[in-house]
Amino acid sequence: MGVEEYYRQHAQDYENPHEEFIHHHLKFRIKEFEDKSILDLCCGGGEVTKFLTDRKITDVEGCDPFTHDVYVENTNLPCHKFDFKHLATKGLDKQYDVIICSFAMHLCPDSMLHNVLYNLSVSCDTLLIITPNKKPFIDDSSFTFENEVIYNRVYSRLYTSQFAKRRE
Repeated sequence: MGVEEYYRQHAQDYENPHEEFIHHHLKFRIKEFEDKSILDLCCGGGEVTKFLTDRKITDVEGCDPFTHDVYVENTNLPCHKFDFKHLATKGLDKQYDVIICSFAMHLCPDSMLHNVLYNLSVSCDTLLIITPNKKPFIDDSSFTFENEVIYNRVYSRLYTSQFAKRRE
């Protein structure tokens, strides 16, 4: 069916079946997000955002080309409609301290991954990827690997943008 067709059919009733694992990874890292502006990239129904806002982290926006209406309905927060193609060619129009991408970056086509990562790196200081497998493997000059946590075969990898120190 493919990603686009799946979300065309199921966007309104989408629920992330891995929410428990996502929350575990976010609990481990919650101190790193306090007083930060955050983009919940590929935000689905807002599971990451709701976890953060329940813990008084309020400077959060979403981005999802398929579930943006569900995100806004669930969170009452703004949501961009950018897809990987847009991120690869145009990037983001705003700076964030942290971008969190949960259960989606592994779906980015390999042909776009380098450009997506570069464009994200100029728009954030920190990137957190939560993924159900070892993909994507980022050995890209746009980000520096900081650390990894594995819980129940779900990985969270924290990266620092190559541009972060230049913005300080």
